[in-house]
Amino acid sequence: MKVAIRAGKKIGFASMTREKLQEINRRSIAKSCARPNKAEAELFSIINEACPNNYKYTGDASVKIAGLYPDFFNINGEKKVIELFGNYYHSDKIVTNYKDWRSTELGRIMAYNSYGFDCLIIWESELQSKTREELVKTVKKFNRRRK
Repeated sequence: MKVAIRAGKKIGFASMTREKLQEINRRSIAKSCARPNKAEAELFSIINEACPNNYKYTGDASVKIAGLYPDFFNINGEKKVIELFGNYYHSDKIVTNYKDWRSTELGRIMAYNSYGFDCLIIWESELQSKTREELVKTVKKFNRRRK
């Protein structure tokens, strides 16, 4: 291995094209997120109650927009996505520098908006603090909103 490095040859990930690395990343996400977690399943149930058969779970990396994989994607031709933000991974403690700007609410909304998509973000804590009826109302209002 030392010989290859000294000779200037790239090995491992360094030898792969950007497209190949992106495909490996997509497959990794798809494998680990093939099914919704508990919070995503609960939100999906709320979404289906608010607007039946309008959204599909895409947290399995089946849809990519602006380099991001939305959790839920509108399948009726409207450019809308719904994201579930976990209290830990999207907190100020984790999102600490400018490189993570797309992990913030505003960053995520701006990234999707740059491709013409409207984005609703629901926090994991809202699933616990708000009633189901309030969340259904929020999703219905978002789904009716026109760009």
